[in-house]
Amino acid sequence: MATGTKEMIDGATVTANFYGAEDQKYDIRAVTFSKVGNEFVTKSSPIISGVKDTKRPVVFGNIQPADGVLGIEDEIRLNFNEEIAEGYMTDVKNFQVTAIRNGSQGDHSTSLTFNGDSAYLATQAERNLTNKDLTVEMWVLPAALGQEMTLFSHGTSTNSLVLSIGADKSVKVRIGDKEYTSRPQDFKTTDWAHVAMSYKASNRQLSAYFGGIEVIAGVQTDSYTGSGPMLFGRDMKGGNFFAGKMHEARVWNKVVSPSSLVANKLTIYTGKELGMLAYYPMTEGKGDKVTDKAQGATAWIYGAEWSTLDGLSVAFKGDTILTVNSSRIPLTDEQDYTLEFWFKAFTGQKDAALVSNGKGLGEENNTSYNKVFVGFAGGKLVFRNNDHEEEVAGHWADGNWHHFAVSVNRNAGNAQIFMDGVLNTYFDAGKLGGFSATELNLGARRWTEAAQMVDHTDMYLKGQVDELQLWNMALPSTYIGNNYNVCPKGTEMGLMAYLPFSKYITNSANVKEMVFSGEDVVTDSTLVADGSKFVSTEKAPVRAKGPEVDIPFTFVVNKDALVINLMDTPEALEKTIVNFTVKEVSDLNGNLMQSPVTWSAYINRNQLKWSKASVTKEKKLYAQMSFTVDVENQGGTEKNFTIEGLPAWLSAEPMYGTIDPLGTQTINFTVDEGTNVGRYDEVVYVKGDNNVSEALPVTLKVFDEQPDWMVDPADFKYNMNIYGKLRVNRLFSTDAEDMIAAFDSDGRCVGVANNQYLKTNDMWYVFMTVYGNSMTGDKLEFRVWDASTGLVYDAYSSETISFKSDDVKGSAMSPIVFDAEERVIQNIGLKEGWNWISFNVASELLSDPEGLFKKLNFEGDELVKDETTATFSAYDPVVKDWVGDPVKLDNQHMFLLQSPVNQKLSVSGVAIHDKDSLTLDIAKGWNYISYLPTVNLPIVEALNGYEAKDGDIIKSQNAFSMYGSVTGWLGSLNYLEPGKGYMLSSAVAGKLVYPDMSAGGRLRSDIQTRSASMTEEPVYPDNRYEANMSVVATIAENLPVHTGDKLLAYSKGELRGAATLTENPENGTPLYFITVGGTGNETVSFALERNGEIIAQTSPVFDYRAHNVQGSIEQPVILDFMNDLQISVYPNPFERELNFVMNTAPGDKVEIYLYTLAGQMMYRHAETCVAGGYLHHRWVCNEELARTVYMAVVVVNGQKNVYKVRRK
Repeated sequence: MATGTKEMIDGATVTANFYGAEDQKYDIRAVTFSKVGNEFVTKSSPIISGVKDTKRPVVFGNIQPADGVLGIEDEIRLNFNEEIAEGYMTDVKNFQVTAIRNGSQGDHSTSLTFNGDSAYLATQAERNLTNKDLTVEMWVLPAALGQEMTLFSHGTSTNSLVLSIGADKSVKVRIGDKEYTSRPQDFKTTDWAHVAMSYKASNRQLSAYFGGIEVIAGVQTDSYTGSGPMLFGRDMKGGNFFAGKMHEARVWNKVVSPSSLVANKLTIYTGKELGMLAYYPMTEGKGDKVTDKAQGATAWIYGAEWSTLDGLSVAFKGDTILTVNSSRIPLTDEQDYTLEFWFKAFTGQKDAALVSNGKGLGEENNTSYNKVFVGFAGGKLVFRNNDHEEEVAGHWADGNWHHFAVSVNRNAGNAQIFMDGVLNTYFDAGKLGGFSATELNLGARRWTEAAQMVDHTDMYLKGQVDELQLWNMALPSTYIGNNYNVCPKGTEMGLMAYLPFSKYITNSANVKEMVFSGEDVVTDSTLVADGSKFVSTEKAPVRAKGPEVDIPFTFVVNKDALVINLMDTPEALEKTIVNFTVKEVSDLNGNLMQSPVTWSAYINRNQLKWSKASVTKEKKLYAQMSFTVDVENQGGTEKNFTIEGLPAWLSAEPMYGTIDPLGTQTINFTVDEGTNVGRYDEVVYVKGDNNVSEALPVTLKVFDEQPDWMVDPADFKYNMNIYGKLRVNRLFSTDAEDMIAAFDSDGRCVGVANNQYLKTNDMWYVFMTVYGNSMTGDKLEFRVWDASTGLVYDAYSSETISFKSDDVKGSAMSPIVFDAEERVIQNIGLKEGWNWISFNVASELLSDPEGLFKKLNFEGDELVKDETTATFSAYDPVVKDWVGDPVKLDNQHMFLLQSPVNQKLSVSGVAIHDKDSLTLDIAKGWNYISYLPTVNLPIVEALNGYEAKDGDIIKSQNAFSMYGSVTGWLGSLNYLEPGKGYMLSSAVAGKLVYPDMSAGGRLRSDIQTRSASMTEEPVYPDNRYEANMSVVATIAENLPVHTGDKLLAYSKGELRGAATLTENPENGTPLYFITVGGTGNETVSFALERNGEIIAQTSPVFDYRAHNVQGSIEQPVILDFMNDLQISVYPNPFERELNFVMNTAPGDKVEIYLYTLAGQMMYRHAETCVAGGYLHHRWVCNEELARTVYMAVVVVNGQKNVYKVRRK
């Protein structure tokens, strides 16, 4: 019902105030009453229907994505408390969507300043860069020149890579103890310079760049084998500090091309680019650490300070006030707002105003409802408004810059105060009024008494204020936390006023000059009339916002829901933060939302994700290892993928493919079992067809068995102590797994210790207790095990040490230095039975085999053989010595040694480096060769210095590979190992030059790898026989072969060899490379094993002959398991001899023929009636028989069996 004051009607229009109840729909009409005579006459107007709506639309619930991360299944959505009007909105008027796109160009406005005395950055995470391609780049602005200054260093104090500016302004790179220097460059203390270096591991080629120009051009260096943290601004020894500014530092595990260095010097990367090992933009401008956007290896700041924007602030000396015209920026008690600014308050102040438009508390003119006060009262920082006071916890009058922000959210009903970006306190926003007055005062409080109307100015500040901002919306905590030290551009939606108090002008001399400014950047209006007298050249520590741009988008409304869709390319926004602001959204009746809303979202929308954040694995040397990680398609569309960035020691299957919507693809990773000892840090990527990559950090540690150095103190009466330091190849050890052991004159281990880190003096030591059974003893010998390479070295102490009870050698201040250099211990593992061995250290012990074998266990009649010279010796247990022809051991050949048990043969000597010693003479036919590198290598690399021909073979005791001009090396032998001996069959005489892979030698090019074709360890290791034969076989097409099928070789009912399936990469033919051990006068048959069961067998196929080769890659022996007669014709191809073997029944009649393809008979074995069992017929052709293809026909009881054979 409508009620109100009754009024006379004046004219044709009636105006009435509507006092309906709540907002809802109403029907309204007007009724006139007239008295005509004694009756009332009424007249009603038509009914008018309408809605009373006085409420504004507000955001309902959480803005999506609620967690601030925009994933593939998330959407950017606001829900309102009522339906909203899409037709009233435009993308320009109501929205602002901004971000710094990937690939944008940065600037030099934010960086880190190093003082040149003690400041640096350091990572706690360590990276192994041994034999890795590498590029390091950064921008620097030197503050001084004339002294050497380190820009980047990695490794340890004894083995590091350093990039620096020389005292002569050159670019310098130091690898280990060698230095490479450019000519002096045009470094200036006034100009930024881009400095970079690249290192190609495969050829040890180093380049360095100044301003994109190559100044060290591809020089040859020593190999870099460092592992450790990364430092910026200081070398690993704690000196050569950098003085100046630095930013945009990047470390790549690839060689970046010069053109790419130039083109992307200031490019803003995501950190997930292929090959990016570490990325430090150094643009935070705050905090005590620098973020690594690549792999999260945070760099901690030690003494360096942030260099942010130049500018001015307003300063107060305790007797002045600065007035800001705020008449055009009123905020009602219904509006959200955020007030933020920077201040510095000197210590000792009790009552001082920072920013205020009144008292905000107690009696004053026009009440305190719209009056706000921020300042110190009684030494405490407080916020006051509408007679409410909120105390800010902490001590903030300390002479340092601090950021204050109060965010008032009426809809959520809370107000929050942030200090330096961190939430300090919160309270009920209902306690607050508005924020409006004609003046806003800085540096003092000005207020008017309510009764006498007397103005007062008090609470003067000693300090500074800067970067005053007022927003007509409640900034969320995430925005304030991320951006409190970021200068807005002035175009941000919701920003009402922004006073930076400084600006650049171009003066009369046409030079840019920084001057005071009282202008509001938002409106370009002057809010401070005369503030130049307050100027301070000290600016708050704020940084530029960066190259933020508008992002294309669309929006759609569905009743009360508003959804924003980003329209930029995925690679431009992936892994960035996008900022959203929405304002003036209207409901269906034209009511506008009271205050804008703003939020941010981290874009993580790549559909393809790894199921694990990272992978860390450990494996023993030569042990097999595989692991799986899923690639997940988290979206609703089919996605293609490609695996990239695989190191050579890691293979993946599949490498590419397609994943169904919401599906997964399991990636099977296989670690090459031949990967050498060490730690490997790599990153594997999965890339989708949107050109966005997801990184998977993979860390692998390969370890070898520690030496069996053990001491039982209970076995000894006395002991002594040694304080020492380990130095391996002239580099002091910083590896806790490195070991040292002491040995007495009998070769018994009497002391052992690991390397230890002593934190008090930042040094590594070994603290070793040495034992003995007499008060004094002989001179001690020492050995060191280098865990990073698995090598054992003879170690030499800095002073001679003999055992003496209770003696102490060395001290923490003056330790004994144990040098493990050049002379290494080669440990050869001997198996029970025959062993093919070789020696890769030059040692005087090789000339005395009896002395070398003295510490081994022999029972009697064991042999040592030199097949090259056809000499051998046998062990006589009676005289405990070797008798027979003296065997002369050397580094060039393989030797055969019988052992009664599993044991270890140790040889002390010098690693072989020079090319002449690494060169073997190869004769035509079989050669008994040594293996000289100190690490295992894939055949393709180990034999890179050998010119192989078709049909050449290299074999070990249990495996072999054959060379084909198309296939390369193919077979069951995949890599060569130190300590083992090999046989090489060569078509022609030549040379074999091994690469120098010794520890401390030249680059070990991808020694942690083997070729992609490598398979497993020998399927059937057999040490019973000193010799073997090699067979390349395939299965006849009438028996399909399955993956996993094994081919087994038998002789005299014993298993003599086994092989798994290998495909000919040229034509896909299934091949078996099987090594068969034996002694002669034996026949060899075969069986096929599937899932542990024998499914087929052959009759004896051929005779065993030591070091014979049957079959080839192009012409393998064909095994026919389905032939009832089990007929075998071999070898095929043949040279002089052709064998026919078959299983016959008593009375069978057998004939054998050989025809040319033209039908001419070349041989006939007349019909013979056999007694049954296996028939073996051998035919030897004459030398004149043409070397071509023939048809062999075996007739059994009139049934013909035809075989194609070829004479080679």
